[in-house]
Amino acid sequence: MVCYAVIRFGDEWGVLSERRRIGRFSAEDAALQLGVMLAFEALAAGHEVELLRQDMGGQLSPYGLPGQARAPVTRSPVTRSNVAVASGRPVAGELA
Repeated sequence: MVCYAVIRFGDEWGVLSERRRIGRFSAEDAALQLGVMLAFEALAAGHEVELLRQDMGGQLSPYGLPGQARAPVTRSPVTRSNVAVASGRPVAGELA
C-alpha cells in the first residue's frame, strides 16, 4: 500500500510519503492537489492507495478520491518522529 498525507509544517503545507516530504506550499489546497495527483499515479501503477489529510486540530483522516471507496484508517503511517525528520523541526499536535 502506498500512503500519502497532506500535512502542515509550521506555516507551510506539504505531502508526506512513508519516505519523504514532497513540496512546500503556502496553501493547503495546493498540497492537496499534489497529494491527489500522486495518489492517482500510484493507482494507475496498480498500487492500493491511502490519502490522509490533517485537519486544523492536527488529526489525520482519510481523504476520499473520486471513484474510490473511503476505507477506515486502521493505522497512521505518519508519526511525530518522521514528521519531525521530514520538516527538520519538532512537531506539536495530535500525531503519534
